[in-house]
Amino acid sequence: MSFRGNCKSDESHAAKFNWPSLSPCPTNPVGAKAPSRYSPLRMDVREFQTALAELREQLLGPGGNQASLNCKECENCVRCMFCVQCDDCYHCTHCTQCRGCTECSHSERSSGCHGCSHVTDCESCHGSAYLVSCANCSDCMYCLGCVGLQGKEFHILNQPYARKDYFAALKTLQGC
Repeated sequence: MSFRGNCKSDESHAAKFNWPSLSPCPTNPVGAKAPSRYSPLRMDVREFQTALAELREQLLGPGGNQASLNCKECENCVRCMFCVQCDDCYHCTHCTQCRGCTECSHSERSSGCHGCSHVTDCESCHGSAYLVSCANCSDCMYCLGCVGLQGKEFHILNQPYARKDYFAALKTLQGC
């Protein structure tokens, strides 16, 4: 059974559904194929590598950023928008220099974070916002230099602060 299900093996059926004629029974879900000047049966390794590079460029776009919009200097990102110098991210937006993050927004220099927003210099945080220099925090907000916290707000170095005191300390520590 092919990817498209119960298909007929004649070219008229492929033409009816605007499928590429890769074979009598089309099985390529994205409709991309190597440029016609290449025949896998007659190519050497260099020609194969060239055809593969062209196919990747056709499907993934520059830098392998599949289905991404306006990403600059990113590599291997998927479904990201307006990111700069990110690598291996998925569905992130407005991130800068992030690595391996998913579903993040407005984050900088962070790695391995998921579902976070406005995190800076963080690592492996989940579902958190407004974190700076934190690691392994989950469902936290407004934390600075914290490690391994869950569901906490207004913490510095894993110690709780009143909201007013947190922002005063943050201002002092950031040199503002």
